[in-house]
Amino acid sequence: MAWIESHTKTRRHHKLLRLAARLNTKPVYLIGHLHLFWWNVLELKEDGDITVWTPKEVAFYAEWEGNPNEFYNALLEEGWLKQLNGRILIHDWLDYAGRYLQGKYRTHRAEKLEEIKAKHQDGQTARSDNLPNLPNLPNQYICRFSFEKIWSKYPNKDGKKAAERHFKASVKTEKDWQDINQALQNYLASERVQKGYVKNGSTWFNNWRDWVDYKPKPKSWLDDFKKETK
Repeated sequence: MAWIESHTKTRRHHKLLRLAARLNTKPVYLIGHLHLFWWNVLELKEDGDITVWTPKEVAFYAEWEGNPNEFYNALLEEGWLKQLNGRILIHDWLDYAGRYLQGKYRTHRAEKLEEIKAKHQDGQTARSDNLPNLPNLPNQYICRFSFEKIWSKYPNKDGKKAAERHFKASVKTEKDWQDINQALQNYLASERVQKGYVKNGSTWFNNWRDWVDYKPKPKSWLDDFKKETK
């Protein structure tokens, strides 16, 4: 029986939240659509290469009832699909289906497994949507641009120079960039920030990793119910 990995962080990942906002739907609904889509890909295009599929086919396999072109473009532009060497691939497909495919092919038809891996591992890793595409500029300029981009979202503008030093010392990879964006999103959603308390920029950027896996305290429906019945 075919299966994919399903990661718990998906439900609060910034990519899912952006996609939900863009498509004007709830994240929980999108989780269902994405899983239906991935299951069909695994059964019909197990290498994660959906180049031949039209937007209508993609929407059909995800059971998306809205505009198929909007859905397809949103998946591509928000990083759920990627363009690589003239192909349209499922982004991070080997993270979802890699273990299943390895178990299926490692003892026989090993060349098939290598063929699938080759489609996704040619050294042209897709960049984050928020990371500027500046291939001709030195790394320090890319880093500077990225810092300014995330700094613009930080509410407390005190301590900028020190914050930038901490950023440059800790954000060195694509994964770091994704993590710090997730950390900031989590921090801004925290109860203390919602009440108006925001750390000095230098302090937060020195300890931003503390917020990567932060889970806001869920608001109880009972609180709202009590207010409505008063």
